[in-house]
Amino acid sequence: MLTETGIWNFHRYATSNPADQIYTRIKTLQDPQNRPDTNSNGTQDNICKSQLLYDMFFQPPPKNDFIDPNYEYSPPVCKFWPITNQQIQRAIDQLAPHKAPGPNGISNIVFVKGVPLLIPYLGPIFQATFHLSIYPEEWKQLSTIVLCKPSQPDYSLPKAYRPITLFDSMAKILSSCIADDLTYITEHHNLLPPMHFNRHPRRSTTDSLHLLTKCVMDAWASKDSFVSILFLDIKAAFPSVIVSKLLHNLKKAGIPTEYIDWYCRRLANRTMTLSFDDFKSTPFNVQNGIDQGCPISPLTFIFYNADILRVSDLKPCQGEMALGFIDDVALVARARSYQEANDKLKNMMERPGGALDWS
Repeated sequence: MLTETGIWNFHRYATSNPADQIYTRIKTLQDPQNRPDTNSNGTQDNICKSQLLYDMFFQPPPKNDFIDPNYEYSPPVCKFWPITNQQIQRAIDQLAPHKAPGPNGISNIVFVKGVPLLIPYLGPIFQATFHLSIYPEEWKQLSTIVLCKPSQPDYSLPKAYRPITLFDSMAKILSSCIADDLTYITEHHNLLPPMHFNRHPRRSTTDSLHLLTKCVMDAWASKDSFVSILFLDIKAAFPSVIVSKLLHNLKKAGIPTEYIDWYCRRLANRTMTLSFDDFKSTPFNVQNGIDQGCPISPLTFIFYNADILRVSDLKPCQGEMALGFIDDVALVARARSYQEANDKLKNMMERPGGALDWS
């Protein structure tokens, strides 16, 4: 779902209100859907709280993913490359040694300190996930920590909290190796729109802001002295990803089949527990979305929403531009009047293949 936002949101959520620190425990939660099986005045029961939070964080897949069953995919842009020990070494070097462990309790420091002993075993295990078409079920058992968002007006609503997903360190190392491969393939073959920032090497948030500022300044210096910008944000970005649509987009872009099949196994049959206060829920099934905190998720997500940035042909003479940073997208229109600029924005949203079609 696309939601409109504004520049003021960037300032509002930039700093935390010190008063938020009093919410060290999740208070009484209201059910946004007012279902009859929950207390209309809220609930203090941790089991009910976990269900409300799960319903907020993880949306079920839609009945229709709008994928053409007769779509003809182009051949992959390159061949599959088996994972090497050098890749595993780089992935381990990037681990934060004392970050919170996943459900099995094994900390990253074990891999950081045991590199010479572990790599000869990790290599064959990781390669087997491709050669044998398997993905260990233990790596699909996730632990989600519930944290409060800063500066929220009402902490009795489930949307005032955010999920942080922790998973097995071995799975994270493997995902880092795959993310490196996909990043190289993406950059070498130019598979993503040029105005998509993040997960592109040497493209940062600052670069996207400079580009947006320059577009406005150039318009003011020319005859197109009016600029309208529509800021869009994708609600619950990673958990709301439709997996079948994501895999379709990866195939459409020409990613080698071995990676796509592996990712399909990686996302299938996941379970997740919610942890907050001193409570840990029973496992929930995760039927949709990709995992927050997984090294591969930011890259695959920008394949998922790349079509939003393609609503503009990016020709300066037509005065349209779209740029994005993961789930934040800005549609920009230049014109000789505000009415003309706003009409261009409206057309970018409503045209066939536009932002509303994607949504």
